[in-house]
Parts: sequence; structure tokens; C-alpha cells
Amino acid sequence: MNHRSEMFALQSVEGFLDWEELSRLNKIMDGEAAAWEPEIHAAVLPAPALAVDILNQAMTRALPAIQRAMPSIADAASWAYTHLSSGQEIPANLDGIIEDAVAPTRVGRIGVVISEADEGGRFSVEPLSEGVLRAGVRPDDPECAPGTLRPAVGPLPHGNGPAAPPSLVRTRWTCYAGPGVAIAYGARLVPGVSPVRRGVLRSFVGDLVDTPLSSS
Repeated sequence: MNHRSEMFALQSVEGFLDWEELSRLNKIMDGEAAAWEPEIHAAVLPAPALAVDILNQAMTRALPAIQRAMPSIADAASWAYTHLSSGQEIPANLDGIIEDAVAPTRVGRIGVVISEADEGGRFSVEPLSEGVLRAGVRPDDPECAPGTLRPAVGPLPHGNGPAAPPSLVRTRWTCYAGPGVAIAYGARLVPGVSPVRRGVLRSFVGDLVDTPLSSS
């Protein structure tokens, strides 16, 4: 069951990945993603099995720290990889808030950088302000439980909704999280990554769910 307050939570986990794990993940993706480039902002590549094993082990270690802010979190799922090169970014986006009775339910997400850019590529989150909520709420969305607030604005770079009007008042919190530091954030926070100015940013992201998964 989702705790709505957890969907606004933000928690860092220093040492989520150690240097040996970072080295192994970078070597794995050197081979798996050598010819891959994101076609759109926020495009991801499903993490290969060897990477998922490392990330799941890290998640098991980090679970107590994550649960301090998000007690219902039991596991991570759907690990995916992305990289951003110079000029690329992930604009503030809303992945969608779907609350249903089918486990596991996504309460938030977790991201971890495995290789940082030389300049730029900083992670940020925005809370869902009243202005964003009022600009386009779809309370009767068939994918959501009755009464769920699911904004129809974002902006949403995935192409599944209109951009937020520029007049909306929004607050953005930007943080520096170096390689190996995980950021866990609730599903009602709007994440983004600032433009990479120099170098390449490589990272993994996964769903935080409320049900233990047998693959962990």
C-alpha cells in the first residue's frame, strides 16, 4: 500500500556503490552500450543481467537507509541505463503516478551515477506545486485509483502530455551526487538532469516498489 507522504520524499544513500562495483558497471556498459545513443530525452536502455545483479545487491544493502524516508519500499525493479553527452539533458519530467491494487506498486524511483560528466549533468527535483496540479488534473484516468491526482502537465519530454505553461511558479532543487551515491525520490517529485556541458554522464535508474521481488 502506498503512503502518499512517501511520494514526496527525497533520500540520498552515500556509498550505494563502491569503487569496485562502479568499475565493473562501467566495463559492462562499455560493451553493452557501445553503439547505443538515446533517441529522445530521457530514453533508457534496459540494464543487462550482470548489471542488474550488482545493482540489486547494492539495493539490499541500502534498503534500511531508504526506508528511513520511505518505509514502504521493499525492493527495486526495472533497472535501466542512460548516458548523456555534451548538449544533452533530461528536462523536468513526470513519469506518471499510477496507484492500483496490483503489486508491486511503484512508490518512487532511485538513480545512481556511475561516471559523472566533466561539467554539467546535475540531478534536480521539483515538487508538484499547486499550480502544476491545478493546470491539468485527470481524476478519472482509468489507470489510476479513484481520487488520484495525476497532472496532465509536466513538461513531459516523453510526448504523453502538454508542456506546463511558463507562467507557472515552480521550485527546483539541484544537488550534486557523485559516482556511487544513490538518490531515492518519491513519485510525486519531478526529476530532471541539467545539460551536460563537457564529457559524458552515465547512470542507472530503477523503480522503488512496495513488494519484495524474487530476483533480488
